[in-house]
Amino acid sequence: MAFPYTPEDTRIEMYLSTAGWTDITTDVYNRDGVTISRGYTSERTDGAATPQTCSFTLDNRTGQYTPSNPLGQWFRQFGVNTALRVSTGLIADTFTRTTSNGWGTADTGEAWSVNGTAADFSVSSGTGKHTISAANTTRFSYLPGLLFRDVDVTATVATNVTSMAGGSIFPGCIILSGQSTSDFFLVTVEAQTTAAVRLRILHSTGVVLSNGYTTKTGLTYTGQTLKVYPAL
Repeated sequence: MAFPYTPEDTRIEMYLSTAGWTDITTDVYNRDGVTISRGYTSERTDGAATPQTCSFTLDNRTGQYTPSNPLGQWFRQFGVNTALRVSTGLIADTFTRTTSNGWGTADTGEAWSVNGTAADFSVSSGTGKHTISAANTTRFSYLPGLLFRDVDVTATVATNVTSMAGGSIFPGCIILSGQSTSDFFLVTVEAQTTAAVRLRILHSTGVVLSNGYTTKTGLTYTGQTLKVYPAL
């Protein structure tokens, strides 16, 4: 299949030996699109599918994508059989609208639902807000009726809390694979009373999927913005 793309909703990454997955989207020419071929191209009796291919045109005027160029940025970091991945954003929300008593509709057209008092949810100035005024209280917003597999979900979160002396807080919790408001998987980001940050993956029933908590080494929470990007 071939499709045009825009850098806003499609990402093309190459795995470099020292840098790991590297975003090269801005160096791919939009004019030529991206072509991906996979699966069987005709009836076969040997049970083998044609190897998958992906083709596009790179801007290589600097020579950084020439493997043999010793002055290239990624000299000797890629070559034949270098891993490549192409991903397309299905849902996005920049929260640039102004909405009260809920979160309204995402940029891509999906209507948000909320769990809790509607007045505790609002959108303005590029931020979707949950207002929590009591201890041991949660609020969550979600997009119902959407079913995807093999997805990445990215959220940038922050709170107005800078001290956890009175108890831990959860500045970022991401719901994945939700079947209902009581059946889902949850990635929790907890800022402890020591300001250390730890993560856990569990089911809504309380069953922990990961090996207990994982502490993010070297990160101290003081109210700063966190980027959370779990995949499932």
